[in-house]
Amino acid sequence: MLIRVMTFEGCQNCETTRHLVEETVRELHLGADIEAIQIKNEEEAIGYGFLGSPTIQVDGQDIEVNRRGERASFSCRVYRTPRGISGVPPKDLLLEALKKAASSEA
Repeated sequence: MLIRVMTFEGCQNCETTRHLVEETVRELHLGADIEAIQIKNEEEAIGYGFLGSPTIQVDGQDIEVNRRGERASFSCRVYRTPRGISGVPPKDLLLEALKKAASSEA
């Protein structure tokens, strides 16, 4: 399993998001490679399918199923959470994506 944590320079949510991914992978005891990618421009955003900083992909798929296929964006990203809008994805969203990817590998 390959997990990409994509951000751009100056993103205030990148460290929290990276820690969330690392913690969740440990909790689930997954054998996953975590790749941190810093997106530098719109062209790279398009190439990676980057939907704003921070973006997490599991095996090339964005963790937000309903946003897959959206146009790439070199911008900040927000996530809807039970507590409102956040710049960090909710852990439940990440858990669901990781569990689904792990079950399809089995």
